[in-house]
Amino acid sequence: MWEQLGRDAARGLTLGEWISKYAPPSENDTQRYLDVVARGSGIGANTSLAALTETSIQDVILAMQRHEGWSPGTVIYRPIQP
Repeated sequence: MWEQLGRDAARGLTLGEWISKYAPPSENDTQRYLDVVARGSGIGANTSLAALTETSIQDVILAMQRHEGWSPGTVIYRPIQP
């Protein structure tokens, strides 16, 4: 998310445009998603991603993770046995 946020910040996107891009209305309740992230992060929908600090980026990502129901997991690599 950090890297994508950085790329889209360079493209001049706002928080609202960014969320609409990755959670489009055809697949999501985009306005609700944006409201939850804006409220959870304290960042307005019209705020340029380029204006975000490291702390505010972290706040946006944490708000998105909470909305998505994300929880940390474990990845176990098991090589394929011949």
